Amino acid sequence: PPRGPPGGGGGGRGTGLMTSVVDLQGLRVTSALSSSAVSFLRSLVGTLSMHYPGRSHLTVVVNAPSWFGRVYDVVKPLLRQSTREKVRVVGDVRGKSRAAERNRARLREMLGDGVDV
Repeated sequence: PPRGPPGGGGGGRGTGLMTSVVDLQGLRVTSALSSSAVSFLRSLVGTLSMHYPGRSHLTVVVNAPSWFGRVYDVVKPLLRQSTREKVRVVGDVRGKSRAAERNRARLREMLGDGVDV
């Protein structure tokens, strides 16, 4: 099977697999639940499912607000097992705190050392 670079990152460069990074910086509950946001999410998922089935290597959600984990815990059981295995949620990667430093290290590990985080 195709493999990416050491460390599990890179999306399997050259293999046709995709790694997606979704930045939720500034996302608020009210905007996340708006009809336009829900419509966009449905459209995105539909497009990826229709045109790129089986091509997803990893989806990393970064700068997730604290409430996002609770929402994802509700949604996660509704996802296929193969999809759940490909999603990682990471908190703040922009700040100067120790938590942000740990999150950046996790992100580098997931995406590969050649990615500037």
